[in-house]
Amino acid sequence: MKNLLKLYLVLIVFIFGCNGRNDKNSNGEIRKGGTLNIALVNDIDSFNPVVSTDIVSGAVQDIIFPALVSMNWNDSLGYSDYEPLLASSWSELPETYSIIFNLRNDVFWSDGRKVGFEDILYSYKLYSNPASASPQQFLFEGFYKNEKSEVDFGRSLKKLNDSSFMVIYTRKIQNPLQLAILKIVPDNYYGSDFRKLRENSNSMNPLSAGPYLLEKWEMNQRIVLSGNNNYILGSKANIDKIIFKILPDYTTRLTGLKTGEIDFMEGIKPEDVSGLKKSYPDIETISLSGRNYEFVCWSNIDHKLYRKDGQIKPHPLFGKKEIRTALALAIDREELIEGSLQGLGEVCNGPISPIFKWAFNDDLKPLAYDPGKALQILESEGWYDSNRNGILDRQGREFSFSLFINSGSPRREFAANMIKNYLHKIGIEVKIEKLEWNLFETKIINRELDAFINGMAVSSDINPYEFWYSDLNKASMNDAGYQNKQVDRLIETANNLDRKLSAPYWKEFQRMIFDDQPCAFLYWYPNIIGYNKRVKNVKSNIWDSYNQISNWWLSN
Repeated sequence: MKNLLKLYLVLIVFIFGCNGRNDKNSNGEIRKGGTLNIALVNDIDSFNPVVSTDIVSGAVQDIIFPALVSMNWNDSLGYSDYEPLLASSWSELPETYSIIFNLRNDVFWSDGRKVGFEDILYSYKLYSNPASASPQQFLFEGFYKNEKSEVDFGRSLKKLNDSSFMVIYTRKIQNPLQLAILKIVPDNYYGSDFRKLRENSNSMNPLSAGPYLLEKWEMNQRIVLSGNNNYILGSKANIDKIIFKILPDYTTRLTGLKTGEIDFMEGIKPEDVSGLKKSYPDIETISLSGRNYEFVCWSNIDHKLYRKDGQIKPHPLFGKKEIRTALALAIDREELIEGSLQGLGEVCNGPISPIFKWAFNDDLKPLAYDPGKALQILESEGWYDSNRNGILDRQGREFSFSLFINSGSPRREFAANMIKNYLHKIGIEVKIEKLEWNLFETKIINRELDAFINGMAVSSDINPYEFWYSDLNKASMNDAGYQNKQVDRLIETANNLDRKLSAPYWKEFQRMIFDDQPCAFLYWYPNIIGYNKRVKNVKSNIWDSYNQISNWWLSN
């Protein structure tokens, strides 16, 4: 019996001793090591930040690639502050529309090459070249151009010495540091054929100067990152390995979080939060609001004609703002918010978030649900149910279309079915079609979908150029094909002014988008994150779910 008692006491000491060491060692230092399992709804579209358009891809790239500066959000004022990364310091020269960056000289890529000016020059050439079709090329509109309308880097980017360079604009830029948050890639790593960046094998085999580097990528299954021992732009990673598991099915992701197979996931449905808190005390939840919205994108232009020979002609169904307004009036967004977001969302009036307090137009009131008015508008535009089959028609064409969504999103599936029912009430036939994410995204990029539900995460600066500017060669993410020259001028003017002076132009921009209804803006929705409490020091924010991930650590 005494021996058994001794053994029991030894086990108790061992267990409690192990638990203590799992959190911190005897010196109070954070525990190192372990593997963090993160669930992703879809695979990345590329490891190359130049061409990537996917939010998931951008989040993974943030852990691998460096930037000149990092960003901190000032919530009370509604704009960003910046801190040094590759750039140890900088100074703005307003009188010459210039900014000088001083570079660190002790940062290296994972192949041993030093990160320097040539990497920055090459990166900016990739981002700015129209052949790359980068969604960030609008950031270079203020650079000097040559006779071919290409960016003249000889005049706009000058190397001063081995540790400093100057960016020179042709005019005042509202936020010249916005350019400095672009991810930098290694010089000539993707070659010089800018039209084939996505196909370049290195776009799936990145070099790293961030806290983690790619160890393995199994397409549509998992991405494995391991700590970069040469990282010096912040704390070296406490967690040895991160495994991103590609799990398109929501229930599978949530089940994995509950069982411990998954340590961290985003996009938890609001109705699941109370159950997690009640039955799974080891799971912590965070609700982050103000960045994400969803919308129904209507093709404002006839994409078939545009794909054929570049013609810009109104879409036969969605080409008139009156029709798009009728569609918006027929959708009960408050009911959508109650049904899919448990009341945690907010009706969305347009693409500028309320978090931008200095620029948000709060005079605009949401369109109230009014199917009767919607039907009146449609009839005034010549749409009637002439053959009494329940579907409106005009000049021999029925108002019938397919509404596309990506698989693996219960919220969008719920919204699609509700929208189908709403529009059926006013005589419009909607067929819902689901596509696997990569195919969904590809068809959007290729302008093959006339109507689809998608989401957007606004960036830390107001930059609607890439989404709403009329030139579709420059605005690569103007998926609706929206055309409005007055909006173009507002964007151009606001981008050339100080933040305070630009506010009236951004408010007018919102009013014009609201009047034109290029998309049916649905709701701002929270990104609800769930993570196992064994993951310590989590600092997720609306801009970066994996914020300061190198400082996270595991308690067991």
